[in-house]
Amino acid sequence: MAAIMAGISGITISTQYAPLAPTASPTSALPTAVPTATLTSMPSNVCSIVFAFTGAAQAFTVPGGVTYITAELYGASGGDSYYSPTSKLGMGGNGGMITSRIAVTPGEVLSVYIGALGITGGAPSYNGGGAGGNHPTYTGGSGGGASDIRRFPYALTNRIVVAGGGGGSYSFFKARGGDGGYPAGTAGTSGAGGKTPGGGGTA
Repeated sequence: MAAIMAGISGITISTQYAPLAPTASPTSALPTAVPTATLTSMPSNVCSIVFAFTGAAQAFTVPGGVTYITAELYGASGGDSYYSPTSKLGMGGNGGMITSRIAVTPGEVLSVYIGALGITGGAPSYNGGGAGGNHPTYTGGSGGGASDIRRFPYALTNRIVVAGGGGGSYSFFKARGGDGGYPAGTAGTSGAGGKTPGGGGTA
């Protein structure tokens, strides 16, 4: 998830994710989706905007007079997985969280990407979540997608702050995915069979 607070001298952005079906990665073109701004109870000249998961890039235009934003981002959790014959459940790792103060220019258009939660099976998650194991019996969970903010031209190399997603799980050995974090994510736990699932992403 992500949120933004805006005022005469600054803004705060927060991101928010929800479990939706994965979609194709967006191109580096200028984002056109406009987030819904939810004004919260804040001091005078300050507002907060929360960005929810949509499966596409969302645009944020820096208001006049604003010279920095404070961004709070959360990566998506990795996918759980379940082995039904013996009721074994593997748990996905938690997404990372990061807060950053970023210098901006009034009128600048930033692009906000919210990662998708990991799912059971092989499909990758939106915004960088790695594919999980897709064995017909011993399923694995995909990794959670990252949440990030980018400057023009909005490629991966133009990211200015990133919260990594959590690692996917492996059902048969009840192996847990690693957590996303900064400066590095944690490794997944091996579970009962000595098999290590995905590690968490880096914020």
